[in-house]
Amino acid sequence: MEGRVKINRLAECLKHCLDTYLSQNSDIYGFSYIEYIDLSGDLRYAKIYIHFEGDNEKKLLKIIEADKKEIYKFFDEYFSTKRIPELKFRIM
Repeated sequence: MEGRVKINRLAECLKHCLDTYLSQNSDIYGFSYIEYIDLSGDLRYAKIYIHFEGDNEKKLLKIIEADKKEIYKFFDEYFSTKRIPELKFRIM
């Protein structure tokens, strides 16, 4: 039970952090938000379901995939954890 609470808490932190990152870079991503984050039980992998407004969803998905290094740096500054999960983005 406690493991699931930890997973949910980390998922909420990741969601808040990613929402902040997307809003700070709204000139690149436009209106977008995180719909849901699915974390693995060992906290190593995170599937991030993201919603983009507009027609260029696949283009924006490629851009956010290319920006993963910057996102990891942003996570590092935002909160401290032993390990940041590997991010995989999906379009909602």
